[in-house]
Amino acid sequence: MGGREFARALVVAGVMMLAACSGTDAPAVEDADPVVVEPSPPTVTLLASATQGLVGEPIRLDWTSSHADHCDAAGAWSGSRPLAGTEQLSIDAAGPAVYELTCTSSEGSATASATVTGLLAPTLTLVSSASSAVLGSEVMLSWNAEDATECEASGSEDWQGSRPVTGEQAVRISQADQRYALRCTGDGGAVSRDVAVAGVSMPMLSFTAVPSQNEAPATLQLSWAATASDACLASGDWSGEQPVAGSVQFDLTEPRAYRFALRCTGQLPALQVEETVDFVLADPLDAARALFEQRQRLREAAGLGES
Repeated sequence: MGGREFARALVVAGVMMLAACSGTDAPAVEDADPVVVEPSPPTVTLLASATQGLVGEPIRLDWTSSHADHCDAAGAWSGSRPLAGTEQLSIDAAGPAVYELTCTSSEGSATASATVTGLLAPTLTLVSSASSAVLGSEVMLSWNAEDATECEASGSEDWQGSRPVTGEQAVRISQADQRYALRCTGDGGAVSRDVAVAGVSMPMLSFTAVPSQNEAPATLQLSWAATASDACLASGDWSGEQPVAGSVQFDLTEPRAYRFALRCTGQLPALQVEETVDFVLADPLDAARALFEQRQRLREAAGLGES
């Protein structure tokens, strides 16, 4: 039975009920103009809690419908859905995702949609070619950003301002604790990284020897002081580990050439400084013999002959 026939039947039934209650015969209704009630087509609304979000983050969908018998999801979601409800989903991939909902009845169907764009959070790596370096020397910074559109550097005079999303650059170490930072941004947000490089000084060494005399026997005073150094090692006519500063005295009795070497290591193993002290201890008999020979030559030169 169609809508118009159903409305006419209702009118006839109403007239007959009124006649029965009043005790009169029911009038003819063939020429009556019945009230027609047209069924409403279905409607549906679908809203997303945000138009974009990071991949992996949740998104909420809310929907309502009217004059519908059932609803079905399509697009980025699927399956049967109640006539009204709320559902929390996860953004699965980068790019736009379209969520559709179609609600139907015997009078037709209605479809609503919501689009959510998935964004990737930027990632960044920043590394230095060395974790420590001599003050005034250079290290190489290398970086790479994914899903970013621009980067900004900070930390030193030669590491400031805009940088491409990937690259490398030599920077000069100017202080003991040098820190380099990089911040990159994209549609999915911002990410920051930094690296620290310890600036160290070159080691320096002062090493001296002071003898009591040049003839045996004699004492020899060694004195030294090292800066920017962690340890010292002696070699030659002395040996073993030595403090970075100190003095020591040697009693020398054997006439000969002596060599005292000292090597000090800096804060980096490759940084070393070495000094050497050479000292010749003369034999007193050699000195007396040389003096006698000198006097003899002078006497001969003066015509005095041998004495």
